[in-house]
Amino acid sequence: PGVGVDGVAEQQELNERVPKIEAAIRKMVERNRCGDFTAGGRPNLNTLYRETELEVDSAELEPIWNRVRKEFE
Repeated sequence: PGVGVDGVAEQQELNERVPKIEAAIRKMVERNRCGDFTAGGRPNLNTLYRETELEVDSAELEPIWNRVRKEFE
């Protein structure tokens, strides 16, 4: 069985979400504004929402953040 229409739509949405989230995180890292990151050093989900207008949860953020963070190490 192939991927259903819903699966294709979900993949397209992911393909659009990830670059937006990555770009927003890069912007946050570069400007280094107070409140952009949590005390633990992770991107603030509220700030990320303001930048992307996407609701991102920790599970979605983690692999993206790990990738972007390595660019700045």
